[in-house]
Amino acid sequence: MRIRLIALMALAGLLQADDLGQRRVAPGAPDVYLNFAFHGQDGLDPGVSSRAVLRAARFLHKHRLRADVYVTEPLARAWADKSPGTIEELRRLGMGFGYHHRPPNPMSFDSPGRRRMMSLAPPDAYRELERYESERLDPATGFAIAGSPGGYIGATVLLKGAPVVLGNASAPPESTTVSPLTGLSDEPPFRRRRNAGGPPAAPPHLVAFDREILRRMGAKMAVALPGQGRPDYPLMWRQGLLDRPSDVSVVNAALAQQPAPAKSLARQVAASPRGRITYVTCLIDHDNRWEDLAAFAADETRIRVVTASDLLAMVRPDDLERIYDRAVVDAAAKIVATASGKLPEFVALAGDALSLSDCVQAFSQALDSRPALAVRVILGPARRSGPAAAVTVARNDVIAAARVLASRLEPLRMPDLLPATVEAAGREMAIESYLYAAASALSNGNDPIQVPALAQVGPDPAQWTIKPARRRDHN
Repeated sequence: MRIRLIALMALAGLLQADDLGQRRVAPGAPDVYLNFAFHGQDGLDPGVSSRAVLRAARFLHKHRLRADVYVTEPLARAWADKSPGTIEELRRLGMGFGYHHRPPNPMSFDSPGRRRMMSLAPPDAYRELERYESERLDPATGFAIAGSPGGYIGATVLLKGAPVVLGNASAPPESTTVSPLTGLSDEPPFRRRRNAGGPPAAPPHLVAFDREILRRMGAKMAVALPGQGRPDYPLMWRQGLLDRPSDVSVVNAALAQQPAPAKSLARQVAASPRGRITYVTCLIDHDNRWEDLAAFAADETRIRVVTASDLLAMVRPDDLERIYDRAVVDAAAKIVATASGKLPEFVALAGDALSLSDCVQAFSQALDSRPALAVRVILGPARRSGPAAAVTVARNDVIAAARVLASRLEPLRMPDLLPATVEAAGREMAIESYLYAAASALSNGNDPIQVPALAQVGPDPAQWTIKPARRRDHN
């Protein structure tokens, strides 16, 4: 009886979610983490863009600061061919590198190639996107040039290392840059939808496939839109890439800067709560005037300037492919089984977290009585056939379906996707309904299991992989 009581107390503790210490900072240490992101621009003379980025890097280095420099493969090639020494000096000055897309890449360009991929089956579209990230593009047609290295692979060769962080893949409309911590915004209304009227965004499943390909090629982080930092969980995994945390953006990269950016940053620092990390992004273009801001950042004791690599060093990489304790899985099942009409975005527990994809894998393996509940990054379904309707299913049928699914998910596939439906007792259940049923089979033992109508998670398959990251030093 005593052992059972201890187990129940431990489970109750797991059910009490916390913030995983993501904003924790040592007393007296800097509590504003500032990331400088310099966006290289295509369409400029490479000599002009080289001089601009080197001027920025030298100024930052003088103040013992670093930045992430985002480039496309064509721009990196132009620097290597026409402004030799640019990349080497940036590395010598301690700058990090990011990678982004610009036309004619199909992630940011409504090209015939992208329209063709939209009509392909997921495995064929995935292989086509691999070509775009491995081969150079014809600027006139937008199609890949066979046998000529380009894309992310080409950028990795030119930059002498894989770019760590990815820019926005589909250029969605920019949100307002209001900090969820301070409530302040320095962005004028006329800039709040800078991408409105631009090229249509790539379909979510193609964006997800592209990010998955780039992750396998070496990327570790992806840009989250400024102003979308979460008050509780600023450090989030999304399909195996860490979202670049950003509570507020001080300088807009694509348009004229805000008035007096150094004063804007000072105002943000003063309004930020002490003793909890606030994440700030400073987006720099070649024509921004930002030197006063950098000088202020260098002198302000509350500011720590970080690169993408510094941010990645804060979190545990074993979040992505790991084995969960059974007690954690049981606690997660209790949370999912109490969903009413809509599954949670993710499951957060005291000291741990699971994505919905993690839950599908771990619940299935637990129902299959496997001793090790191992998960990896698996995307949600690329396509669905309708809403997840209410259904009644026998518990034994759920267990039988779980055994089949657990085996089905073992092989690594490309793309690695959850099925849209799961067969139970000869009929197809939406994956959302199956997840609820599996959670109920683990947590309450009811028979039959009454599955309510559930809103589908999507349409972006990457949403199934979202979960808070654990700090390396979190106890």
